[in-house]
Amino acid sequence: ATDALAAAKLARQLGGEEQPLVYWGYSMGTLISSHLARIDPPDALILEGTLTTAQDWADNQVPWFAKPFVGVDLAATVRAFDNREALQGLRRPVLLLSGGKDDVTPPRFTKDVVAHMSQPQCATVVESPMAGHGGIHRQPQAREALRRFFERVTHPGTC
Repeated sequence: ATDALAAAKLARQLGGEEQPLVYWGYSMGTLISSHLARIDPPDALILEGTLTTAQDWADNQVPWFAKPFVGVDLAATVRAFDNREALQGLRRPVLLLSGGKDDVTPPRFTKDVVAHMSQPQCATVVESPMAGHGGIHRQPQAREALRRFFERVTHPGTC
């Protein structure tokens, strides 16, 4: 999180005020991007393979037949990151890319995050039905959504 904040500050310095700043988080990185957006809001945010929380993600990795025997106990510092909480009050355009065949960060995680946003109209959810966990942004639906999203960010209005 500290490194991400430093990178965002440097990007703002190098890009200047006229260049929009967009954070893009992938998988576990969505937790950091959302956390950073809460501290230092960007002009827009892209989340690909979104998590709700690290604990939800870890619990999702345990197969159903092992759940009675296996539990995952994450460090408190990791459990503290929650995309639902971090994005709750964000008033910036957010593009959430989800893979229909993503078992690592299933689409229900993305839907849960958006359901907790106080400004859900700021969110655009794109689910690529044939995509798994990696490379969602390369799918035709996602590529078109990214094009439109960046066009919207370079000509800002309300989210």
